[in-house]
Amino acid sequence: MLLKNLLESCAKYIESGNIPDADSGLARISHLASSEGDPFQRLSTFLSEGLTCQLLNRSNLHGARDVLSKPVSAFEHSLAKTFSFELFPFQRFFYAVTNQEIIDAMIGLQGIHILDLSEPYDSTQWILFMQSLKQQRSSSSSSSTRPQQQLPYLKITCVHTNQDVLDQMRLHLTLEAGRLNFQFQFHEIVSA
Repeated sequence: MLLKNLLESCAKYIESGNIPDADSGLARISHLASSEGDPFQRLSTFLSEGLTCQLLNRSNLHGARDVLSKPVSAFEHSLAKTFSFELFPFQRFFYAVTNQEIIDAMIGLQGIHILDLSEPYDSTQWILFMQSLKQQRSSSSSSSTRPQQQLPYLKITCVHTNQDVLDQMRLHLTLEAGRLNFQFQFHEIVSA
């Protein structure tokens, strides 16, 4: 309950412009929340990060804002995304829910074409999608006397401004599709 009360108080402090109390509350939250703790501690970690961004936006801390807005390379972005994916379960949960919705919508279909308009700095979501689909098809056929269901044809089209990023995605997705025996096609669109 202490974490919940601190989070609510910090949000109110930030909204009212009480920067010192908000900063103090966020410092306390950082000692109580943990990305490896119970579910509420992990959620508190995410919420405190959001509140910290709100605090920086309202407090005109130009030095901190400059550090946060420094442009990063595609490699740095990919590395940061990989670390955050490992440290914070939220993104993995989001991918799992999204992928399951797509799989549920695919029942009875022989193929699917996914158009990815997000920033495809990595291929994690679609690799997890292929693995989940393969696992579900294998487990559903092993629980019955039917032969294993054939994996559907999968086509992914990605849009990005950087050809190198698209080339890396093509490589990772093609290797995973081959490993899992997917009929796979990757298309790319380089946009300005």
